[in-house]
Amino acid sequence: MYICTIIITQKRNIMRKIERLTTKLLSLLMFLFMVNLMTGQTSRFGMVELNDKYAKDIAELRDGDSCSVRLIASYFNIEYKEAFRMLEAEGRKLGKGASITQIVKAFNKTNPSSYVNEFFDVSENKGISLKYFLDNYAEANTDYIIIQKGHIVWLKVGQMTDKGFNNTLYGNDKDRAKKIIVYLPIKKRLK
Repeated sequence: MYICTIIITQKRNIMRKIERLTTKLLSLLMFLFMVNLMTGQTSRFGMVELNDKYAKDIAELRDGDSCSVRLIASYFNIEYKEAFRMLEAEGRKLGKGASITQIVKAFNKTNPSSYVNEFFDVSENKGISLKYFLDNYAEANTDYIIIQKGHIVWLKVGQMTDKGFNNTLYGNDKDRAKKIIVYLPIKKRLK
């Protein structure tokens, strides 16, 4: 009889522990769900991973810090090596990042239909999130060159839908979380 009492008591203790853990887990899941609702991206995103797309050319040329080359190559839909030569003509060195001036010069020389002629510094308080940029600065159907600390990507802001903007980020998957410090709108040339 004594052994049965011990077993029943142990089962009750185990059940109480499981109940407490279940309650804690449900509370945590509800908290995470609420955080996601409050901070969730109001815009939909596509992602074009440029490291994978140009990995062979980057390795062949041994060209690190090449986000500016990937940006030019992807925007103009040209070969990596051609974009490399364009930036090299503006002063970019192998394995080194390009300056904003070098990128803008190469961009404007190559593109007959669009141009970049201004930039906006949003580096106060260590930059802004992509969500904040989209909610407060982005315009529909506009492309942007986005500069993050030590990095540069291309953002294509699409049409506004009932779920937010339809966007495509051309860069690396981690770029979604990096703070934006400068953005350059890409403008269409008048014909």
